[in-house]
Amino acid sequence: MKSKYKILEHTADLKIQANGMDLAELFCNMATGMYEYIYKFQISKLKCQTKSKLQITNVKNIKLKADNIESLLVDWLSELLYFSDAENLMAVKYDFVKLSFKELTAKVNFIKAQAKDDIKAVTYHDLSVKKISAGWEAIVVFDI
Repeated sequence: MKSKYKILEHTADLKIQANGMDLAELFCNMATGMYEYIYKFQISKLKCQTKSKLQITNVKNIKLKADNIESLLVDWLSELLYFSDAENLMAVKYDFVKLSFKELTAKVNFIKAQAKDDIKAVTYHDLSVKKISAGWEAIVVFDI
């Protein structure tokens, strides 16, 4: 398996390529890349802490429906970006109850965090989600 995500070169915006063994891991890794850009914080470090040290400030149930997997990924990231912008919340744990090509239901744990950088929007420009030999790969361009 390739790395969880990487930043790709782009002239003006943020372009992230993420990988996952399944769709849940793909969606989680893309969100991690987005959040690590916004907060300049390595979220993977949180996984080493015990639950008592992690102060979950909010738990949200997210339900989304879309026409296809690409739109579902954009809607997922847009929803997480909204919570970041509106409530200063950074997602740290994702429990996917349902995840198909057109529907997503997840319980997401958030912590309070102060953004260090800004993402204006998740775009459809150069968007791709595809099955690869090692699982799944997606590319998303974010308007910054």
